[in-house]
Amino acid sequence: MILIAVIWGATFSLIQLGLKDSGPLFLVGLRFLFASLMFGLPSLTALRGLERVDLHADVKIGAVYALICVLQAYGLKHIQSSTSAFIAATYIPMVPLVQWAMTASTLGGAALIFLGLAISGREKMARAT
Repeated sequence: MILIAVIWGATFSLIQLGLKDSGPLFLVGLRFLFASLMFGLPSLTALRGLERVDLHADVKIGAVYALICVLQAYGLKHIQSSTSAFIAATYIPMVPLVQWAMTASTLGGAALIFLGLAISGREKMARAT
């Protein structure tokens, strides 16, 4: 786990070094091309059975991820790699916190709706008697 964390952290410095000689779009495009060749070619037989719906979803997810990578690479031209790595690492603990907040607000909203319906129903029953 420590080795993976070191490799992940080193990629920020490597990308920052690469940005000295190229732009963010070229660097990210090169990364995606390399990943496509490295992982896509061996998986061609499995990818042939991919349905159109799955392909559309994959393209959308890939486009969002590519945008994130380009924005991160652009940011690395202007800030230190350690700062970028820290910002990127913050969304690991943030995802469950945001999910919890959304769930709590959803449950709270549902409870308020239920309470309003109960009060409204009680008032209608009182008027009917």
